[in-house]
Amino acid sequence: MKLKHVVSFMLVILLLSAVIPQATANTESRAYLLEQALLQQLHATIYQSLQELYQEEYPQFDEVKIINIESYITGNILFPTDAGRKASASGGATVYNITVEVKAIHHDEIVQMVMNNEQEGYMYTVKELKTRKLVD
Repeated sequence: MKLKHVVSFMLVILLLSAVIPQATANTESRAYLLEQALLQQLHATIYQSLQELYQEEYPQFDEVKIINIESYITGNILFPTDAGRKASASGGATVYNITVEVKAIHHDEIVQMVMNNEQEGYMYTVKELKTRKLVD
């Protein structure tokens, strides 16, 4: 009887060890896919900003990544918007600040852009842009 319990226990452990790593891998894959989907939506804004920054018709860049996302709700009575901040919605709309970094290939620079969807129509626009030289 004891042998039957030991074998059952070992089978449960074996099954759990096989399932848990796979669940973790699926979560990482989902996060990666969500980031890539969002970056695809932001691509036109990133591209246009690089065109304006470097005065190039076809800017080349790679290593695009999201480094930060923050959000706030406009017109919230409990947490009102900053006095100087205009909100496109009368209240209750969620605004996302997304910080993206890209590597400008021919300029040996990292470009950091802060975008948000605060403007009318909820389209993302660049609110802040910084560059720094690549360190070899």
